[in-house]
Amino acid sequence: MAAKTRSIDICVCTFRRPELADTLRSIAAMDRPAGFEIGVVLADNDDQPSA
Repeated sequence: MAAKTRSIDICVCTFRRPELADTLRSIAAMDRPAGFEIGVVLADNDDQPSA
């Protein structure tokens, strides 16, 4: 029987945060545990799309 892939979702809430790109690069560079998929949910709380 094949192992089931599990997922980890990382949620990032932001408001006018120019260093967001650094945060996303850091998440992308993380070591992912075997058998896991990693997703990112980004919530931009600014009225203007600043993220």
